[in-house]
Amino acid sequence: MIGFIIAAIVIMGAGTVLSIMGDQIAVITGLGSSFVGSLLVGATTSLPEAVSVLIALRLKNINLAMGSILGRYIFNMLILEGSDLIYREGAIITSVLDSHLTTAICVTILSVIAIWVVFMKKA
Repeated sequence: MIGFIIAAIVIMGAGTVLSIMGDQIAVITGLGSSFVGSLLVGATTSLPEAVSVLIALRLKNINLAMGSILGRYIFNMLILEGSDLIYREGAIITSVLDSHLTTAICVTILSVIAIWVVFMKKA
């Protein structure tokens, strides 16, 4: 139990540092916080899931790999939906930059294609 609590604190601290470092990278490079947040921080936080998908594919467990990919996307959408209830300045979607909308639309399209492929394979 103590090990779990320590690991949770380390993960929360690392997430905070990652967010701060992402802002600093955006300022130093001039790439923009939206780009850094969507691409660099997003890729960094996705690495553990990418490793689990790679291992599932090496074990030839396609269902586990697809479940991990689609499950993460669905979980993230549920987090946004829940956050929308707490956000007091209207809908979250109206407050984001266009680059985030583009990213969300692209991810949604790719997820729909992935789900379609899974259903087509079953038929």
